[in-house]
Amino acid sequence: MEVESVTYLAAASCVVHNICELRRDDFFHEWLEVCNNIDQPGSIPLPNEDAATQCESDATVVRDTLAQYFRTMEGKNIGRGIA
Repeated sequence: MEVESVTYLAAASCVVHNICELRRDDFFHEWLEVCNNIDQPGSIPLPNEDAATQCESDATVVRDTLAQYFRTMEGKNIGRGIA
């Protein structure tokens, strides 16, 4: 994947996530097994607090940051070919 395409991937992922949330789709814990079997570079150890709570908090920060960006004029034009 080209670096320039990453913003499109992030935007598409957010859209799919929101559709799943709106439909109240179930989350299957088997999906985590797929994630755990992927060799991710640069694994960062979590602090000594509850890992699930920390990951959820981190994910919320990322989601909120992306949502804020996509509300900007630049973010609204992602995928439209408008600079």
